[in-house]
Amino acid sequence: PIDTHPSFSFLSTKVTTAYNPVILVFHGKVTIKVITKDIVFPFMAEQKKEGCQFVAKFTIIRRDFHVGSGSLVVSDNLNISLSVFAKKI
Repeated sequence: PIDTHPSFSFLSTKVTTAYNPVILVFHGKVTIKVITKDIVFPFMAEQKKEGCQFVAKFTIIRRDFHVGSGSLVVSDNLNISLSVFAKKI
């Protein structure tokens, strides 16, 4: 339930380059409920006037984190879209 597990966390362990200089690869750990799994996903970084825009889309398998129990109605895939703007301070 959302009141027991209202969020998930992501801890980046490293960032590497990909085949394209605009695309980077995040390596890290995702925690949902009390389960932590390693994850790797590509993201685009675009320099903006005030900082940098990071955009990523990736999929995780909900059953890996015991989300939705054995429901056959809910898809096993959770599609995640991130858009983060980082500004120098």
